[in-house]
Amino acid sequence: MLTGLFVTGTDTGVGKTVISAALLRHLRLSGATPGAMKPVETGVQPGAEALSDGGRLLAEVAPLQTLQEVNPYRFRQPLAPFDAARLEGTRVDLEDIVRKYRRLTERFRPIVVEGAGGLLVPVGDDWSVRDLIVALNLPVVVVARTGLGGINQALLTLEALRQAEGRIIALVLNQTVPPRDAVEEVQQRSTVELLGPRAGVPVIGPLHYLAGLSENWSETIEMLAHSEGIRQLADRVAEKP
Repeated sequence: MLTGLFVTGTDTGVGKTVISAALLRHLRLSGATPGAMKPVETGVQPGAEALSDGGRLLAEVAPLQTLQEVNPYRFRQPLAPFDAARLEGTRVDLEDIVRKYRRLTERFRPIVVEGAGGLLVPVGDDWSVRDLIVALNLPVVVVARTGLGGINQALLTLEALRQAEGRIIALVLNQTVPPRDAVEEVQQRSTVELLGPRAGVPVIGPLHYLAGLSENWSETIEMLAHSEGIRQLADRVAEKP
């Protein structure tokens, strides 16, 4: 099994946390002892950490990890990490994240690391989420939306990873909103069909829209953890590096 993997997305709100949480639960139910890490998160209000991305991931690995281990950098403003940190008079330390990740590898396998926003989001003065992936030397799962524009976003993200010689495990297509009419159904189906032969990596999904996710988070993640798409992703993670 891989030591760890990095879950990035083509944009914010494409379902990185949903996929990461479902994968963690599937791995745990399969007998593994996975760890979780959301190195940087913004838009986290004091007292509401349980509803944050880091808090959602912590719920899948507790009590073996603490929130600080899962989410070492949290900021209030819902901005790009670099700006959110700057407004609080601090910065995100790339080497510190790498050290903390390596400590987790001594206790857990695999470590599911979730990024913030998209691949080129600035995190430090001169580094982005992509630079973090390179520093951690992790293979990548890319989460993309099935709606209109999803093809371009997915292919651009894959290309940017290949420019950095990134290893890509899979492209996971996620239905972030239900189709409202027949036109949107065709658009989403077209996205899936056209990406298949163009991605150059295994394409998983689409994972269908999950109604009531926020209100029934744990139950919905349980259902998704048993889905064919997450099983396929877990199989990819279990393959020899």
